[in-house]
Amino acid sequence: MRFTPEQRRLLWLSAAEITADRAQRLIETRGSACALWEDYARGEALTANADAAAILKRYHSEAALDTLCERLDKLNVKVLFQTDDAYPPLLRCIDDPPYALYVLGDVKALARPSVAIVGTRYPSGYGRNMARALAFGLCDAGMCVVSGMARGIDGCAHEGAIDAQGPTVAVLGSGVNVPYPMENIGLYRKIIDSFGAVVSEYPVDAVPQTYHFPHRNRVISGLSHGAVFVEGRVKSGGMITVNTALNQGRDVFAVPGLVGQAV
Repeated sequence: MRFTPEQRRLLWLSAAEITADRAQRLIETRGSACALWEDYARGEALTANADAAAILKRYHSEAALDTLCERLDKLNVKVLFQTDDAYPPLLRCIDDPPYALYVLGDVKALARPSVAIVGTRYPSGYGRNMARALAFGLCDAGMCVVSGMARGIDGCAHEGAIDAQGPTVAVLGSGVNVPYPMENIGLYRKIIDSFGAVVSEYPVDAVPQTYHFPHRNRVISGLSHGAVFVEGRVKSGGMITVNTALNQGRDVFAVPGLVGQAV
C-alpha cells in the first residue's frame, strides 16, 4: 500500500496513539501533519506522555515508517484517511473522527447503511435472543450491523448478522490484529472471512487499554445511522455508546425490558 507524505506522517502520529482530538488541534495549528514532523525534528515536543514520546522518536525516520508500512501490507491491513473516498462519510461528520482508520476484512462493509447494536456483557437469554433477532432482521433488510465484539450483546449481534449472511463491522479497542476478548477469536475470524470487517483507530499491535473503550464507542455510533440498546444497566459501556449517539445526532432505540429486571 502506497501512502502520500502527509498520510505517512499521520501514521507516525497514530503509532504513538495521539488521540483524534489532539491531532486535530495540532494539525489545525500547524497546517499539516508534515509540518508537525518538521517541528518535531527541530525539537518541539508534541506530547507530555513519555510512552507516546518514545514511539514518536522511534518512528521519526523514513526507514522506520517504511518498516511500519511493510507490516501493514504483511497483515493485509488497509488504512483509510479522512480524505479517502472509502472513508465512511457518517464517521467523517462527527466532532473528532479518527484520522487513521485501520481495516481488516471487507472495506465495502463500511459503505453500507448501518445500525449499531449494543448492550451488556452479561445478558439474559431474552437479551441474547433479541440481539441475534434484531441483527438478523436488519441484515435481511440490507443493513450492516455495527458493534464492539465484546462478550454478551455485542457478540450476539455479530452472530445474528453472520447467520443472515449479512455484513457486520466490529470496532475494537485494540489493534485490528489483536482480537479482544480472546474468547471471541472464532467470531473475529468469521467476521473477517465473511462479508464483514474489523476496524480500529488504534495502530496494529496496540493492546486493549481501559481508556480505549470510551473512545471506541464514539466510533461505533459514528459509523451508524442509529443505535439500538438491547439490554443493560443505566451505568454501562453500552450507555456510553447511547450517549455518544445522541451527541452525534443519531437515532437511538431501546428494546423493552422484562418486568422486574434490574436496571
